[in-house]
Amino acid sequence: MAADVDGHRLWFRSRTPLRNSVEAYASAAWPSALLAGRDLELDRPVSAQWLQGARQIGEVAHEWWGWHRVEVHVPAVVRDVGISGPRAPGVGLCFSGGVDSFHSLLAEQARVTVLVSALGFDIPLDDRARWRQWHDWLTAIGRATGTRVVTIATNVRTHPFASLAPWPMSHGGALAALGHLLSDSIGELIVSASYPRVMTEAKWGSHWRLDPHWSSGRLQVRHVGVELWRAEKLAAIADNPVVQRHLRVCWEDTTPDLNCGICEKCIRTQVVLDRLGLLGRFTVFPAGALPDSIDRLPALRNPDLMEVYEGFRADAAPTVRAALVRLLARSEGR
Repeated sequence: MAADVDGHRLWFRSRTPLRNSVEAYASAAWPSALLAGRDLELDRPVSAQWLQGARQIGEVAHEWWGWHRVEVHVPAVVRDVGISGPRAPGVGLCFSGGVDSFHSLLAEQARVTVLVSALGFDIPLDDRARWRQWHDWLTAIGRATGTRVVTIATNVRTHPFASLAPWPMSHGGALAALGHLLSDSIGELIVSASYPRVMTEAKWGSHWRLDPHWSSGRLQVRHVGVELWRAEKLAAIADNPVVQRHLRVCWEDTTPDLNCGICEKCIRTQVVLDRLGLLGRFTVFPAGALPDSIDRLPALRNPDLMEVYEGFRADAAPTVRAALVRLLARSEGR
């Protein structure tokens, strides 16, 4: 499926039939329109619910980041397709294989019917080796959990206009676009929370104040998991053998493996698993001494992360605790 967006082709490709939904393209482009201060002009009617939600998203983006207040222009007749019949019965989950989405899958397993993953989001379009490996893992996860796997490739992160807004602020719209494309088979899309609701300073592109507003007459978008911190989610799922074989937390693409084992996020995950006494069961991280990996980690720049690692020290193993003390010392010095 493709559309002309500001003179350039925005496309989505899948072996699964997709709905040529204007809400999909509009969701992917709306954050950049808000950032650039450009009205979004659509050549087809959209759901009245989506249109109202887009305006709410614009107000939050203005409050958080100072983005512009712009308009969505639509043809004279705006229809809400949801009034013509019930939503599709399927429930999709945006699934990256990380702690948040794995926790959502296991917590909502009785309801989730489809795992949705995108090539071109955190794995670049040209990184075919990593994508093949992830697709193998994803297939195994779907088989183990009784869910159908849908993969969609897209150029949303390289599109000249849709990529104007930084990905940390815009990815909620891209996730919602996947659900709108699949709205012939799913009536609900679950997006996993990255941060708990109590972390009020986290102004992230996928957020409990934003995600539900991407809904339309055909698709309800739900933001789940806001009651727990990521370490609490990991503790809840770490005993699961499927998680132990297929957890994917790395996003830096520094090695051919899905988890490099040496970036900050990989190390933070391993520290939590080590505290739980379960790190040895996880085959997804390269072999190596955890204290040595912590010692190779650059000084932390983010004060919130420093606070997280400070909390890890209390019940860490002695050698890990010593490495954490060294990490915090050089981070404070910086």
